[in-house]
Amino acid sequence: MSKERKHTPSDDNEILAGVLEGDTNILDSLYKANFPMIARLIINNGGDIDDAKDIFQESIIILYDKLCGGDFALNSKLKTFCILSAEIFGLKS
Repeated sequence: MSKERKHTPSDDNEILAGVLEGDTNILDSLYKANFPMIARLIINNGGDIDDAKDIFQESIIILYDKLCGGDFALNSKLKTFCILSAEIFGLKS
C-alpha cells in the first residue's frame, strides 16, 4: 500500500503561485509554516488565539489581494512578509 504524499512547496515563488491558484495544499503548507510563529507574536503582545487567527487570515487576504492586483514584488522571504503584515494589522486592531 502506498500513501499519497502531499506536495511541499520548495520555494516562495511556488507558494505565491499556489496562493494565487487557490491550491489548498499550498495554503495548508503556508498556514503550518507561519501560523504558530504569528500566534506566539500576537499572544505575547496581549492578544489571544482568536486574535491570532483573525490577524493571520487578514495577512493572507492582503497577500492574495496584492497577488491578484499584479503589483506585488516579494523583496524578502514570504515568512517575513507574513510576520510584518501580522504586526501591522495587529497594531491596528
